[in-house]
Amino acid sequence: MGESFTVRRVELLRDLVKQGRNAGIVIVAAPRGFGKTALLLQYADEIRSDPGCGYAKAVDAAGMEIQELLAALDTCEAELPAKLHPLIAVDNVPDSNEEAMETLVGRLRSLRAEGYEMALSCTPGNRALLSALGDAARIGAQALRVHPREYAAWMRTFSIAGDLDVYGLTQGIPALVASLSSAVWQAGTEPAVLDSYAETLYRDAWQELLTVAPDTLRGAGMMLLMGSGKLAEMEMCGVTLSREVQVRLTHDYPLFGLDAAARTFSCVGSSYEALAAVRKMVAEAIPGLPARAVRALMKAGRVDRAVALAQEELGRTETLEIMGQFPVAFTMAGQGRYIARLGSSLELEEPDAEPTIGVVLARYTASLTLGDFKTARRMAMCLSISADEIERDISPDDWAVASALRGVWASCTGIGLPDISYRNEVRRPSETAQCLRDFVRLMRAMFEGKPMPGRIDGAAISRTQGEGGEVEDVAVALPNIFARMTELMAEVLSGSFAGVDERDDRLAASLEVLRERNLVPVVVLVRLVLAVRRIYAGMPLSDERAFVDAGTLAVRTSDQALQLFCLVFEGWQFLGLDQMINAGFRAQQVLKLADKRLRFVLEQATLLERTTHLCNTSRAALCEEAELLDLSHAPCSPARAWAEALSLAVVRFDAELSAWFSLHRTELLDPTIRLAARLSLRALGKQASSLVRLLPEQVQGRYLFSDGASRDGERLFEVVGDAEKTVLGQVTIRLFGGLKIERNGHVLTSALWRRRKTSVVAARLAIAPGAFVKRSALQEEFWPTYDYDHARNSLYSTLSVLRRALGQKKSGPQYLIVQGEGVAFNAEYVVSDAMRFDLIAREVLLKRRGITAPNIIDACLKLEQLYAGPLYVPDAAGSDYFMQMREAFRTKFVDCMLRGAETAIGEEDLSTAGWMVEAALAETPMREDVIRMAMRVYELGGRRREVVELYRAHLERLKRQERAIPEPKTRALYDQIVSGRGVGRIGRG
Repeated sequence: MGESFTVRRVELLRDLVKQGRNAGIVIVAAPRGFGKTALLLQYADEIRSDPGCGYAKAVDAAGMEIQELLAALDTCEAELPAKLHPLIAVDNVPDSNEEAMETLVGRLRSLRAEGYEMALSCTPGNRALLSALGDAARIGAQALRVHPREYAAWMRTFSIAGDLDVYGLTQGIPALVASLSSAVWQAGTEPAVLDSYAETLYRDAWQELLTVAPDTLRGAGMMLLMGSGKLAEMEMCGVTLSREVQVRLTHDYPLFGLDAAARTFSCVGSSYEALAAVRKMVAEAIPGLPARAVRALMKAGRVDRAVALAQEELGRTETLEIMGQFPVAFTMAGQGRYIARLGSSLELEEPDAEPTIGVVLARYTASLTLGDFKTARRMAMCLSISADEIERDISPDDWAVASALRGVWASCTGIGLPDISYRNEVRRPSETAQCLRDFVRLMRAMFEGKPMPGRIDGAAISRTQGEGGEVEDVAVALPNIFARMTELMAEVLSGSFAGVDERDDRLAASLEVLRERNLVPVVVLVRLVLAVRRIYAGMPLSDERAFVDAGTLAVRTSDQALQLFCLVFEGWQFLGLDQMINAGFRAQQVLKLADKRLRFVLEQATLLERTTHLCNTSRAALCEEAELLDLSHAPCSPARAWAEALSLAVVRFDAELSAWFSLHRTELLDPTIRLAARLSLRALGKQASSLVRLLPEQVQGRYLFSDGASRDGERLFEVVGDAEKTVLGQVTIRLFGGLKIERNGHVLTSALWRRRKTSVVAARLAIAPGAFVKRSALQEEFWPTYDYDHARNSLYSTLSVLRRALGQKKSGPQYLIVQGEGVAFNAEYVVSDAMRFDLIAREVLLKRRGITAPNIIDACLKLEQLYAGPLYVPDAAGSDYFMQMREAFRTKFVDCMLRGAETAIGEEDLSTAGWMVEAALAETPMREDVIRMAMRVYELGGRRREVVELYRAHLERLKRQERAIPEPKTRALYDQIVSGRGVGRIGRG
């Protein structure tokens, strides 16, 4: 074996030659994989190339007995002349008893006396040889490691990639360094090759320690189980390494990476999973050691690694015991799904088992992070009746964290915790609890528009966070995530937010792991924070459903403040997409529903509503409104001040605007409204330029985005003549509960709409938006008794009146379009509630894949709000078609309400289910499936008396219609409820 097979260890070889000639005998002692054989062969090659010597012979003693080795030495002596000081290299000297070893040592010394140089190799376990040859020079395993100065030669020889963490992967062990060769270091193969070498080395070392050094087994075993860490972490669980053991592992077995000075250790391998087979071997040899290792990892905050080890080596009983000792640590590391799985398996396999109070608390906190509020309610009930056990078995810090976590979803009913005083315990809350509390306080302050509470800067970081902001052995650190969200939202609340930065990127990077861990509520909150900051930064949203999903979570947790917060930011999102109607609708909804205490939400909605109104209303109408404004000096909110200022700026009432700005300067420059004002200025563009000029120069840049306040192509003003006024806007036709036609939110009241045929034809075209209706069909429906010419002329006259009523001009938007023999509304400018109804009903009834239960419930609630009553039917000719469509829409509505109620029952949202089923009953009180669904909802809600009343009323209606009895399914369900057997939550019964 020469240079073509391994790297020539020049410096090590020079040292070996020097020591060999001085001592006569040199021993290379190291575990397998440290290159002992290669070094001896290079030593022999070095001697052969020396003109003064020239003779060397190598003997492989692996598998030999001592007598066989002595015979081989005799042969070498006969073949090599002693006067030339030849080298005899013996590889893998076998271990033996004391008597045989004394014989071997005596023979080696006699050869040295004759002039031979002796080079031997063995493992550190060959204690007999190492003790007997105390006068020999020795080269240990530390010297055989690949040192930085010679690494360049290894890198060139084996073509090792330059971006690898070589010493982290190999600890400098020659065999492992060589395994990094580009011939095998390819995508998908590198862990298998490296880990196979590492596993072999650790197996050999473990077997050797079992035989020669049993006092080191517990320490070495803990290192293998933990993978890496500190000696102090081992000592916390009762595994202490003596000084002698530390020295032995440091010098003889460097593959454990023990640093006695720094008191750390690190086993080699591409990942923690690499040594699974070795850990299995350790667990079999020392049964109680894995549980100690898991506890050590938990106390060190390395939860992910503890979970991995527990899944490998611990049974359910041991794991639950450890979980009870650390009831919140698993959850705070994002291991809620692991806790839930253990708890579910315990309930299934041992339904009568009573878990400890620590396990109950662990399941409670895990359920909150998973969004499993049903389980959280059950666990909260168990905790509420165990106050004494909590004070005895749960630490104050753990209880503070659980209480703080509950505060994140405090509005959710049924998850409250008992008040535990912890007598004689006056302690400062832990950093973890403080991070959660800061987030809750900040969000509530934001909803209510209050000043930033206390010191909220995201500085409280969990102790699991290491240097550089990374968390060791913890992929998810929930305290850190909440601290980052607090820090980012604090900038929004104070108005100091300038734009997204690397902190947003770091928070967004955590989403992948959070989704993988199924931490849905946390994912929703992170997405909400990121989306709010992107909107305020004027950036296009990369997550368009962030506010919708957060609103759905708010509905599940009965958090109206969060729901309205999401609704108003949906409006800002639509404003950025130039969907003014949608943006204005959401602002109006918030203004109707928000409590006065939600000052921030109301301020945002006020400014949003005014901005959409200004963007979507004609200049003439805005001038009339501006003339009616009360510009007297009266106290008003910052949003109101901006709303009036924008109204004056758009219509160029510069004198009035200047006076208003002077009177309300403090409100207009309030930092809390600055971000929303910046969005409004951007939406209005150059129309608000006069207001921008009034802003003080030193703060003007904070109210403008980097691209300025205007948009290309927008005009500073437009001239409107008295003879012909251009009226732009979107026409909305409402058909449910009666006919109502609006433009830009204002009801059209022109006398032209009083003509019956005008409004009826408009309603007829609006039922199928975008679809052309043949003129002949309209003539037959509305003028069935007229001849063709009269009907044609009547239709022409009616369409002309309809155009005038809509304000359609040749140079303006074309609301009514005609192509060939077809007539239709232009869907670009005309929308109807019937169109929206069809779009939403299609999503609900088609049952497409990917639509979630919260999505279905949300869609059904929107549908119920949209369906204000039966479809409009005119009291004139052509009503037959309207009657058919009325029945079709009613059927779709009832079917959607049934599906929504069924889904709400599955989500245990009985109030929503009741709302939907009552809406369905109001439309079709005789449908048997509606009756059955209502009976189920009433029974699940404990309203059994109403079940009886509903059934009796149904019987009366059947008798009045001369129908015999209800359907068998209805009778069976009623009997089941009355008998007290209850109903299931799945299926329609």
